Amino acid sequence: MTLTFHVTADTLNVRSRPSTSAKLLRELTYRDVIQVFEISGGNIWLRIGEGEWCALKLGDTVYCAPGDPPVIPTHPTGFASPVGTDEERASGVIWPGLWKDVNPYLTRYKLGVHTGADLNLNIPDQPGKRGQWNADKDAPLHAISDGRVIFAGPLPDPWGNVVVICHNPLSDGTPVYSRYGHIKPNTLTVAAGDTVKKGKVIGLIGTMPGWPGYEHSHFDISCTDILEADPGYWPGGGQKGMDGVKTNFVDPKRFLKMYGQYR
Repeated sequence: MTLTFHVTADTLNVRSRPSTSAKLLRELTYRDVIQVFEISGGNIWLRIGEGEWCALKLGDTVYCAPGDPPVIPTHPTGFASPVGTDEERASGVIWPGLWKDVNPYLTRYKLGVHTGADLNLNIPDQPGKRGQWNADKDAPLHAISDGRVIFAGPLPDPWGNVVVICHNPLSDGTPVYSRYGHIKPNTLTVAAGDTVKKGKVIGLIGTMPGWPGYEHSHFDISCTDILEADPGYWPGGGQKGMDGVKTNFVDPKRFLKMYGQYR
């Protein structure tokens, strides 16, 4: 007999054996429902498949529980990927095709703690066809959902051109803002005050000023109103930067998955 559990934590690690030091196989979110085959150990681990374990309880912390799932906010138009061809963006994959996030949310790097994703496209060599580094150069950027443009224009380096869109809130009233950085000069197709539909091309991917040859799109999502007052808000580094990111930004990949990017 199997039991049905609902993940209650923001994320749940699935490991190769019931130990926090075991190989991390994948992550679940609290939107997931899992079928449990075996329960084991003092800390209470769940075997959810052959060689796949996740923690029900570690110490005093409970990560998943039987019963009804939590109520998850919805969104009237949903969210889609900001990059990719029309076909790729309809594939159901958040970073579609060969697109990669080369600098994920909460990464510590030269400029501080990263607020979102740096989306880059590199096409590998194929038989009879040479690949292309930074193939995202001049690729279109798309609005992830319906909304109102609150900022579109240049910001101090290394931002370059930036677009910020205020979207419809989630059903529980949570605000949603998306920000797109390093847009190629003279390619903006929107201005402050414009209303946009999901999928609208807002500009073309460029590079960070002063960083030639590193074409990519900086993309982040805020669920506070910080970008309304300061479109170029950047928390910086250290613990202050980490706290600022966690307070004002969300993991964009997890957000798009959680709120149904193609709904």
